[in-house]
Amino acid sequence: MANKPSYELDDWVGAVRSDPRNTEQLTVLQGYLGASSETGHVRVYSDESLNNFVEVPDDAVVHAVKMTPA
Repeated sequence: MANKPSYELDDWVGAVRSDPRNTEQLTVLQGYLGASSETGHVRVYSDESLNNFVEVPDDAVVHAVKMTPA
C-alpha cells in the first residue's frame, strides 16, 4: 500500500491544467478585470492605477478566480 503524500495539490492547477500530459503554454495573469474597447476581449489591469493593462481575448481565458481582499 502506497504512503499518502505529505502535501496537498492546489485546486486551481487542476482547474487550469486538468490533463498533466498537456504541456500547452499558458500565461498566468493577476489583476483587475475591466471592460475592453475590443469586442470579445476583457481588459486585465495590473494595478490600482488602471494605467497598465493587457487586452485578452475572451476565448483565451482558461480559468478565472475572483480574489478576496486581504
